Amino acid sequence: MKPTISTTCSLGSVVLVCAMERVALITKITEQCRTSLARGKEERPNTTTCRTGCEARIRLHRTDDHGWYVTVFINKHNHPLSVKCGEKKQWKSHSVISPLAKDFIRNLRENNIRFDQIYNILGSGLGSSLGVPFRKQTLRTLCATIAHDSIADDMAKTTSILQDMSATDPDFKVCVQVDGESRVKTVIWCNGKNRLDYAHFGDVVTFDTTYRTNLYNMPFGLFVGVNNHFQSIIFGGVPMVDEKTPTFEWAFRNFIDLMDGKHPTTILTDQCKAMQNALRSTMPHTRHRWCRWHVLKVLKEKIGHVYNKHSAFKKEFHAIVNEETDVESFERKWHQLIKKYKLQGNKYLRRIFKWRDMWAMPYFMGTFCAGMTSTQRSESANHLLKKFISRSSPMHLFVKQYNKLLDSRSQAEDEANYVSKQTRLVIGATIEIDAAAVYTKALYKKFSHELFRSGSFDARRSKPGHVYKVKLSPQLALTDYDKKVFTVKVEDGGDFVTCDCGFFDHVGLLCCHSLKVLV
Repeated sequence: MKPTISTTCSLGSVVLVCAMERVALITKITEQCRTSLARGKEERPNTTTCRTGCEARIRLHRTDDHGWYVTVFINKHNHPLSVKCGEKKQWKSHSVISPLAKDFIRNLRENNIRFDQIYNILGSGLGSSLGVPFRKQTLRTLCATIAHDSIADDMAKTTSILQDMSATDPDFKVCVQVDGESRVKTVIWCNGKNRLDYAHFGDVVTFDTTYRTNLYNMPFGLFVGVNNHFQSIIFGGVPMVDEKTPTFEWAFRNFIDLMDGKHPTTILTDQCKAMQNALRSTMPHTRHRWCRWHVLKVLKEKIGHVYNKHSAFKKEFHAIVNEETDVESFERKWHQLIKKYKLQGNKYLRRIFKWRDMWAMPYFMGTFCAGMTSTQRSESANHLLKKFISRSSPMHLFVKQYNKLLDSRSQAEDEANYVSKQTRLVIGATIEIDAAAVYTKALYKKFSHELFRSGSFDARRSKPGHVYKVKLSPQLALTDYDKKVFTVKVEDGGDFVTCDCGFFDHVGLLCCHSLKVLV
């Protein structure tokens, strides 16, 4: 009697049939693959690669004394061969980069080394780029992966780096600004070395925001000063969301807080109005001055037709700007020059004269500026920063490479300290003995230069008291400024010397006029 299938089990039978058909299909595909492999051909006609069943091979056997010998060698191929090394590297088998090479490439990318340079560096270790065992496309793909991984969890990585810095440096300080949704807007930080440098050399600070990162398009401000070797030193850095007055106020206020409340005597910036307003409210007792280089650079653009056409104007203008130290004389000669060359209608000239106390030399004679008249040191630090950091870097990599910049400045300072201690200075005059004991090598060179210049001046006592009139020797006086007479006063038995040239107040070194009197 034949069994019958009731309607109650028809669904199970369908499932059983489908399962059997699936097994049969898999078996058929497997047999096709075996047939294809045996035949050396793929079933799909549009496949990019296929097996050819090439019989070329070599077989080695070992000997009893642990040597080798060839038992089979067939050198006949049934497909085209890759003749050159460059062709061979195109095979997928040559698309693997070792973990050690990946770490090396990652470090190069973090240090702002370009893709082509990396490939050349890898090739130089192997004789040429042809010796690199993988394709350029493979390296390009790896660099793209590194960039993608670097961007992921950027703020979490940045926070981790700042926490590590705080753990290893007990004097490290950081301040973070967040918006209404608790998202980080900006951050300012200073390590122990920054704060110690500011305590010693923070009387004069330059601030500039020329550097930007393309990834977030954020301006990066640098607080920069000068040390006793006349080297640029960095006090702190702050990435900002914009360049508006409230943002500058937050940056300046927190910078002072991180530096234990010490305000600089002088700060130099560009002509940014928002920055000027922020300084007025956050550093009311700090003398703010503009970068003179920026003022004169824009001036050349505004009156280029006169500046380039009349060589006499250029000479007279620079004599007023760079050599004149008396306020009354500066203003009188300025008006005479403007009238002479008919520049009364120039708006920029009227503007910079209105703000002359922000940049002109006579208005800073009693203000210590450590010899700085521009934000060039901040701009130089920004230029160095660009060498360390790619302009598309995420924030955590920016912080990491910024720390390397700080390390490089510390190394330069250590080298200057070593040279100052170990170098034997050439001393010719008695006054140089005291100078060599007090000054670093860099400052001693500047002092020696002023001492050498003093030999070109004549000094005569002017009664009453210890007052001297110093002027350049007549045979050396070629211009009106060369004929100027300087007044040097000696007080407290020679312990206190002042000169109306203002060099000591501005730079912190005795001028050639004072040295002439002392000698």
